[in-house]
Amino acid sequence: MKYNFNKIIYEFEIEAVSPIYFGGSNKGNLVKDSKGNPILFGNSIGGALRSYLKLLEVSEDTILKYLGGHKGKDFIESSIYISDGSIKQYDKVYCKEGTKINPKYGSAEKNHKYTMEYLPPKTVITFEIECEVQDEYDEKTFNKIIGTWEKGFKDRAIKLGGQQNNGFGEFKLNQLKYKKFVFKTMGELDRYIFSLDEVEAKPVKNLKYYDNHNKKQISFSLSGKFPYGVYQSFTDNEELEQTGLQKFKDEYYLPATSIKGVVKNEIRILLSRFIEDEDIISKRLNEIFGEKERKGKIIFSDVILINAKPVETKRFKYKESEELQK
Repeated sequence: MKYNFNKIIYEFEIEAVSPIYFGGSNKGNLVKDSKGNPILFGNSIGGALRSYLKLLEVSEDTILKYLGGHKGKDFIESSIYISDGSIKQYDKVYCKEGTKINPKYGSAEKNHKYTMEYLPPKTVITFEIECEVQDEYDEKTFNKIIGTWEKGFKDRAIKLGGQQNNGFGEFKLNQLKYKKFVFKTMGELDRYIFSLDEVEAKPVKNLKYYDNHNKKQISFSLSGKFPYGVYQSFTDNEELEQTGLQKFKDEYYLPATSIKGVVKNEIRILLSRFIEDEDIISKRLNEIFGEKERKGKIIFSDVILINAKPVETKRFKYKESEELQK
């Protein structure tokens, strides 16, 4: 029996340049495998890669052919396989604190403090994408899709995981390699199935890619000094752990969520001056800042406090203040 198809396997190695969060069933916790190690599911990777192709306005037929999905009442099976992301390098799981903000008043909700696990920048993740190509045209199209994702990671335009509007999920591409298996006879197929031949992965060179020059991205950065103290207050709830400013390793920072909350509240106040309908205001804010099931148009990052020096202060409870006054 004769065969005439090829299997191509691409190996991506990406490195986080921002904190990353892959949410699990327990809110605020990372997804973990049976051994308790963080893991990134292949369907999450696939969802982000599909969204990137849609952003570049790659034809729906091409996306459906390789990534599958519904076309009318029909379901088209994916022709590519995306493995789970293997987290190869990270120092430990970190924990970030936050407080739920009242959207109407822009202030912290009482007793709504939460924590969220995340992995730090420089975390390295590897995953594979493979496809059985039937002819030369099929192979060229698949390679072009891979080339598009390669460029997307190089440009740091593909983000993975949650909390993306808060500066999470940004990666750079460390390396991309591929293996190619040619199947023309039963013997070649047997040797592949039983791993009789070791095929070395080779570096990828000059892959073509889909592009859309109409898509623009604008980045703003702020730097400077301000003559104010920065603090984080808590309620007297004994069940909550009392902590101070947010700190990652040796650097203090203001969380992106706090900065976004301030900006979002100011925009809400501005919109309320000429729009009376609260539902319309909320809709516009969700389009700009995102919501649980949708990424917004503006992405914030943490504000790093350089050369910050903490100052300890004594804050008395109400009863203690009464006794001092006596």
